[in-house]
Amino acid sequence: MKEKLKLTPVMEDYLKNIYYEIEEKGKCSIVELSKRIGTKPSSVSEMVDRLEQKGLVKHERYSDIKLTEIGKKIALEVIRHHRLIELYLLKSLGYDYEKLHNEAENLEHYISSDLAKAIYEFLGKPKFDPHGHPIPDEKGNLPKTENLPLSELLTNDNFLVVEIPDSDKKLTKFLYENSIVPNNKGKVIEKNEVAGYMKILLEKEVILSLEISKLIKVKKL
Repeated sequence: MKEKLKLTPVMEDYLKNIYYEIEEKGKCSIVELSKRIGTKPSSVSEMVDRLEQKGLVKHERYSDIKLTEIGKKIALEVIRHHRLIELYLLKSLGYDYEKLHNEAENLEHYISSDLAKAIYEFLGKPKFDPHGHPIPDEKGNLPKTENLPLSELLTNDNFLVVEIPDSDKKLTKFLYENSIVPNNKGKVIEKNEVAGYMKILLEKEVILSLEISKLIKVKKL
């Protein structure tokens, strides 16, 4: 599919980020996509037009961007490759946890579906990547989760970390250094909504802003 459409890695990244915007916020605009990618809106608009010409997105001026069925399928395929690569690098090569995302960003565009399937089977058909993100299957289906943002918990609530953000290298490193990683248990020591922070305890006490806490998915225990 991708080969016939002659997609570049940049085009695939756009589809992936449009998918993320829609999943996280329910919609995707040119302005928000430009913030996410770090490119000026005029350049984003030009690329969206190119993707629309290929039948991968739908977009009318001043309206939100929508993925077509084919566009969504390709976005999920790229995400599948990314998350499988991360897990392979960690499990098979012992690769540095905080470097996984950037390496996968580079490699996700260059592996075939056959290689992705081989990695998937070699790793025992995993459902989640090292950061706790669900791995799409070959048909683009995602395993169901019932996680909630850490920011929704209250003082004295116990939790299990199930998913952390991985796109910000500095944040990922901070979370890793403070043991805020999938499968670790913790407790909310204090939550101050007025001041906008919460204090949690894992191996040690850590203070997080509520904005950061929203990005960490947990299961309440």
